[in-house]
Amino acid sequence: MSDKSITTSAIEFLNSLFTQRSEKNSILDPLTCMVRLAILQFKEEGTKISVGNNRISYNSPDFLQGPTRWTLGDNREDLHNVYNPIKKTLLWYNISSREIRGLCEYAVKGIKQLRETYTVNSTINHTLNLYILELEVAMKESQLSNSKVNYLNPENIDANNTLQKTFTELWTRQEIYIVFNLLKEINDAFSQEDELKTDALIQSLDKILELKETKVHKFITETSTVLE
Repeated sequence: MSDKSITTSAIEFLNSLFTQRSEKNSILDPLTCMVRLAILQFKEEGTKISVGNNRISYNSPDFLQGPTRWTLGDNREDLHNVYNPIKKTLLWYNISSREIRGLCEYAVKGIKQLRETYTVNSTINHTLNLYILELEVAMKESQLSNSKVNYLNPENIDANNTLQKTFTELWTRQEIYIVFNLLKEINDAFSQEDELKTDALIQSLDKILELKETKVHKFITETSTVLE
């Protein structure tokens, strides 16, 4: 398999899995999804995720993790729901932008942390490796710009698609800048083992993400649009 692209069969497989599971409220805003994945690297080892109501939730590695995921109707296949947001991030957003690339880099670290919760030879471990590879290849093929560039790829956005328009207008440049720098601050505090500061910063970031997730859920509920 070349670094130029992931094998066609693997991509088709992931696409089919997402399509098959579209009956749940699993449509996620791409950037919010990337930030949620990024936060995983700062969570307790063994933390897993659930997807529902158009948002990602964290499940701590305690005795309630299994029953909680079962009650919510979640299982390992739910992780496939994050693939479409990853694809849309790489399609709609400019990876040459310092902030967008930074979010992708942090997301890769979070996915790697999540990968450690599954056995090496499992299907989900292999799937997460594909997510990581797709992000890393995209960043490798895109040169980081030192100047201020458009964080969107307008040529890849259908102005007549209400859902695409809603998602790409959900975040302002300033908000993306704030979130990126919050992640940097969290990373610094985490590296210094400053637990209180890390938790406080994550809570601040959570508030921003919850606002976005609420807006997306309201929109999806009202329009019942399917992401294509």
